[in-house]
Amino acid sequence: MLAVPATDSVREKRDYAILSILLGCGLRRAELTGLTLGHLQQRDEHWAIVNLYGKGGHIRTIPVPFWVKTALDQWLIAAEITEGAIFRRVSRTGTVWGSRISEKLIW
Repeated sequence: MLAVPATDSVREKRDYAILSILLGCGLRRAELTGLTLGHLQQRDEHWAIVNLYGKGGHIRTIPVPFWVKTALDQWLIAAEITEGAIFRRVSRTGTVWGSRISEKLIW
């Protein structure tokens, strides 16, 4: 799925980042939709998603592989996101809007 990413448009960059984080970090849909920039932190020269509330109310810390961080950075730069939720809606014209995406969009 990730071998030939189409990353020309803003929406394609978002979708590639979503697939990367789901596959590379093993997040669930609910965890992904609640992910904010505050969760993404650098620890001892490695990136991690920290203090993420998972299934059953468990708090998890998840390592982020380099290739996943690269995909996230490309999305964040293209969408000009500097705070709040990482993943947001993208209109047909490529405009990023809304406060976050829903689990239904991931489905």
